[in-house]
Amino acid sequence: MHRLLPLFLATVLLAVPGLTADQWVKGCTHAHTTHSDGDASPEAAAAWYKAHGYGFLFITDHGTRTDPAECAAVVDDSFIVIGGEEVNTNVGPRPVHANGLGLSQTVPSGTGTTAVEVLRSHIANITGAGGIVQVNHPNWRQGLDYGDLLQVDGYPLLEIHNLGCDDAGDYARPSTEQLWDILLSAGKRVYGVATDDTHHYAPDSKATDSIPGQGWVVARVPRLTAEAVLRALKTGDFYSSNGVELADVTYGRRHLRVTVRPAAGETYRILFIGQHGQILREETTTRAIYRLSGQPGEAYVRAKVISGKGKVAWTQPVWWGR
Repeated sequence: MHRLLPLFLATVLLAVPGLTADQWVKGCTHAHTTHSDGDASPEAAAAWYKAHGYGFLFITDHGTRTDPAECAAVVDDSFIVIGGEEVNTNVGPRPVHANGLGLSQTVPSGTGTTAVEVLRSHIANITGAGGIVQVNHPNWRQGLDYGDLLQVDGYPLLEIHNLGCDDAGDYARPSTEQLWDILLSAGKRVYGVATDDTHHYAPDSKATDSIPGQGWVVARVPRLTAEAVLRALKTGDFYSSNGVELADVTYGRRHLRVTVRPAAGETYRILFIGQHGQILREETTTRAIYRLSGQPGEAYVRAKVISGKGKVAWTQPVWWGR
């Protein structure tokens, strides 16, 4: 009987109007249009993402909230556009940028004389307007380092993959993924996001970065609404990817289970990563589970799935004792 219960519940959910089983929906949290420095109108940008299998798009133009109503001709039951904005202030040569996701109005960019002051001001303006904060491309032009981010609270999302913005770091700076591990190891509850930061949609564009389809999130939602997507992002019920598709991720109190949806002929490695970025276990498989036991290095555990072609999916962390 117990084995039949999940099937029974799924059947009931699908049979009741307005209720569906949870679904994984692909989306973009960082994209620009002609309302700032993109080369496509909001409607054309939304049409690109819808045509390529996305379920949601945040338009995050610089210094202005683009009204999702401009994309009404593209929106339907399978695709939505959600309000957002990228706030940006330079501290000398250092750009300090953050996205406000789920905004219903334009908010001002932050002010201050240091990167920490500006980021705190960005966060206050975004959260004060009811938005969720995503810190953007911290390594771009050395905008934010781990010392800055460790001093600031209130940002649940951090870009760990943005193709055109120095993800890899250099001899003097950690990569954005290493930066994420530094924050997690210090006790920050931050979720990692892969994005496009799209500016160039034109098929004849010669740009090799800032183009669509380079990084995305996949959120688990009961139904496709702005509220459900925002809730999934805020609580970390999503994974990020630049090419690997997962069939499922289970975040338990003391376990992390990952199931890959394999592409034909492709191979995969699943890495379970703990404090300070150490690899706790590696498996060559498409399905694996890590059970936390409180051993050293297990204050948190996250998974990284790498394909034979070098594409990656990143899960969010599970924290010991939470």
